[in-house]
Amino acid sequence: MRLLNNREFPVDRAAVTELAAGAYEMEDDEVAAIIEYAVERGVLVEEAGRLDRA
Repeated sequence: MRLLNNREFPVDRAAVTELAAGAYEMEDDEVAAIIEYAVERGVLVEEAGRLDRA
């Protein structure tokens, strides 16, 4: 989530997943789980493959 602090929103989910996976040496499915958790908790909103702050 810290990676997104300095980004302009909305952002493309696929781009964020790729960026975070590379930056933190994580698998795409691990990043996807973190994003899903953020959406479920109301930190992010997802619409049409794009993420925005809630």
